[in-house]
Amino acid sequence: MFQYLGWNAAAMTTPLFMGVAGGGFFLMSLAANNGISVMGMDPMAMAYAGVFAGALTQIVARSAKFSLFDSSKEMVWIEMSKEEKSKGKAAVDLLGSQIGKSGGAWVTQIAVLASGSIASALPYIAAVYLSVCAAWLGAVGTLGTLLKAYEDEKRAAVTEAETPPPPDTSSVASTPTPTIAPQAA
Repeated sequence: MFQYLGWNAAAMTTPLFMGVAGGGFFLMSLAANNGISVMGMDPMAMAYAGVFAGALTQIVARSAKFSLFDSSKEMVWIEMSKEEKSKGKAAVDLLGSQIGKSGGAWVTQIAVLASGSIASALPYIAAVYLSVCAAWLGAVGTLGTLLKAYEDEKRAAVTEAETPPPPDTSSVASTPTPTIAPQAA
């Protein structure tokens, strides 16, 4: 995938799949909870479809994360200095994952406590979930643009260094042309 579609497409696969599959889960769950029929299904069938979509979300999210996103994330560190790598990895791995996990738990708890039940908190949790997926896609897009600009700049510097300088023609034009004097016979 990296070779044919590039870093940006590979890195966007995980949040895109999570947003679509998670959106299906929330759509079916909210519709079933409110008695709304989607595609002619009764509420119980939609609840089952929501469970299936939730399971699919977990499978797709884990598969895409471990196969594509983690590889994409590690590719970002390749061009960095040792100090930048250690600071960047610490920030992303430690802060990003820990804040993400505990932040998700806090959002869920606050929504459930404020609304009284998981069923009534579901719309708020869905909004936060889809917003995070959209922000994740935006962040990957921005990083992809920055990486492309960096690679283009680096490629231009290498091309410039490999190109031999043009010959100096200014000194050739100012050199007098030797004349041959006729010789006496």
